[in-house]
Amino acid sequence: MKKLFFVSILFCLASVGRAQDIKLPEANQDQGTKSMMQTLATRHSVREYSDRQLTMQELSNLCWAACGRSRDESHITAPSAMNKQEIRLFVLLKEGAYEYDAARNVLVEKAKGDYRDLLASNNVGGQGYRQDFVMQAPVGLVMVIDFDKFGSRDNKALMMGCVDAGNVSENVNLYCEAAGLCTVPRATMDVNALRSVLHLTDAQLPIMNNPVGHPVQAAPLAKVYDETIDPLKQIDEAVNKAKTAGRRVICQVGGNWCVWCLRFADFIRKDAEIAQEIGEHFVYIHVNRPTKGAEALLQRLGNPDRFGYPALVVLDSDGKVLHIQDSALLESGQGYDKSKVMRFLKCWSK
Repeated sequence: MKKLFFVSILFCLASVGRAQDIKLPEANQDQGTKSMMQTLATRHSVREYSDRQLTMQELSNLCWAACGRSRDESHITAPSAMNKQEIRLFVLLKEGAYEYDAARNVLVEKAKGDYRDLLASNNVGGQGYRQDFVMQAPVGLVMVIDFDKFGSRDNKALMMGCVDAGNVSENVNLYCEAAGLCTVPRATMDVNALRSVLHLTDAQLPIMNNPVGHPVQAAPLAKVYDETIDPLKQIDEAVNKAKTAGRRVICQVGGNWCVWCLRFADFIRKDAEIAQEIGEHFVYIHVNRPTKGAEALLQRLGNPDRFGYPALVVLDSDGKVLHIQDSALLESGQGYDKSKVMRFLKCWSK
């Protein structure tokens, strides 16, 4: 009886352990995505993610695309040197760390808890240089080279392992772009800490990772260029107004076709200090640069197109070009630097 009771306890404990694994739904190989050529043309790295979680179906599709079983039980979706399939895929979620078992389509639990922070830094304890944006992504994929599958740790095995890890990562990059997710391939991570959490040996090396999530849905930028008016007449009217008010004119030359033009317009509108500086010292106009027949306009403004768009052309109250500002020098990341913009405005305020 005691033996039977003991066996029952072991069975219950084993059942509890298995219950922590995640059985994924079958990957949807018929999922509608961009074409391959469109995907290659638009693929890009993203380092900002929304707080929207991936569904189990999305997670299953993602893991399968990375290195799931493909045309038969002996091949996977990613190229593999000599078909050794030495790249093991681990999945870091808020709830825990898991290994993707492609044969069973299961995430096998390795540890409970959120270990995505280990991808933010390659320093012990997470100090120093960090990339905390990875914590925004709901999923962190880690590619691990298993040298035991090669039977060697020589330079050739390391080279092929790195190549195959890159193959898995590229599958992730292309799938995310095609399916409307976003990611970035990375090498920064705390390798020693990951080895401990994932129960790896010295023959198993974390080599790459991809944070994965949904893109941030930005509000559409307002179109500020009036394409129906004569830009030369618009400039003359602005100059007359500036002469009366004792100000100068800034022509933001560009068009609704230029996302950086719309970003700059949005930036100066939303910053109260910049908006006040412009309102007190300038007549500010958005001058549409037509895609055709713009020769007279460009000549009038000193050929600002050589600086790219938006080009910021400063005119005095007589309409003379005083300065053409290369707006790329005012940029910061995917936006603009307030201190640089303010310095430009104060340099040319009357």
